[in-house]
Amino acid sequence: MEFNFQKALNRYAEKSPEKWKICGWSCLANRLLFDRRLTKNHLLVCLVIALHHFRGKRYCNPSLRTMASEARLSVQTTLDALKELEGWGWIAVERRPGKANKYQARFLH
Repeated sequence: MEFNFQKALNRYAEKSPEKWKICGWSCLANRLLFDRRLTKNHLLVCLVIALHHFRGKRYCNPSLRTMASEARLSVQTTLDALKELEGWGWIAVERRPGKANKYQARFLH
């Protein structure tokens, strides 16, 4: 029987929209961990994006300040990591002036 990640994600997220912050779990794809270009800052930002994807959507839209705070990085370091991750194809970013950007974690699919 094949594990369906998206189905498990949706089932978990539908039961408790905020519980994931306290007792949820997050994972990163092995291919992220073995990409030698990625520093700990990149991995922390990926982890935060993966964490926000656990709400069961194909995208997430945490603010830059939220991501920086949760990754325990400065806003500028987070922004630099996001730009590099996008350039390397690990995430897709839909920029929305006046609103939080939408982020799609390509490493989850």
